[in-house]
Amino acid sequence: MPSGQMVCVQKIGGASKLTGDDQKHVNEAITDAIAKFKALGQDAPVEAKTYRVFSGDVTTGQLITMVGYGVSGNGVTGYDFVNYDADFHIKRSGQNVLDVFDRDDEKNFALASPQENWFADFDGLGKDLFCTTLGVCTQVLANDKEAMIGPGDSGGAAFLFNGSEYFLMGDLTFERFGDPRGSFGSGMGGNLFSAYIDYLEGATGGVIETVSAIGTVPEPGTCTLMLIGLGLAGAATRRRGKLRKVKL
Repeated sequence: MPSGQMVCVQKIGGASKLTGDDQKHVNEAITDAIAKFKALGQDAPVEAKTYRVFSGDVTTGQLITMVGYGVSGNGVTGYDFVNYDADFHIKRSGQNVLDVFDRDDEKNFALASPQENWFADFDGLGKDLFCTTLGVCTQVLANDKEAMIGPGDSGGAAFLFNGSEYFLMGDLTFERFGDPRGSFGSGMGGNLFSAYIDYLEGATGGVIETVSAIGTVPEPGTCTLMLIGLGLAGAATRRRGKLRKVKL
């Protein structure tokens, strides 16, 4: 919040689809886990910024902005666990480019099913995870822009920007370990809110505003390949994570 005020959460609800056989599969559990809806113990101050929620599909190459409160680090040595500086009073942000995404695993990742998860990688020093493993080679951002999530960022926000307004696209949920952890060549991802619009509208009493088209969005990449059912969420590890700017 602008004033640095912190409002505590009073109630946490969720919209997990984990029923029946899904509970037996770790991959599906990670894929279907949705960000929790948090009810504040008091009204947020009037100066607290609110955002419209993007309910459309994302595409490979779209630029996203990630915001969180987790640990910092750099692309060479990874997360700084020695000085572990994750702090709810220190907000960090960075950007990345969407590489691939998964659709609804309960519908066998059918093209007609909703997108559920987004994935991106932390590129630098010639390391590009999805370009190497999947042939999805999106643009590498400038050194002061390209960022990675890490411990303390889980539940943070991922935004799309159309040149004049930020829209909530999804959350920050998991990382795919690099070597060292959190260094160039790592992967990350999260849930897409578009898959859970009905739940979010019900949980908020219809207060949230959604939008399915936001006009021109910067797309620094040109690749349009989609990830369909490759199960990357299952290979990832959920973390409370933090964004870190690349500092060489």
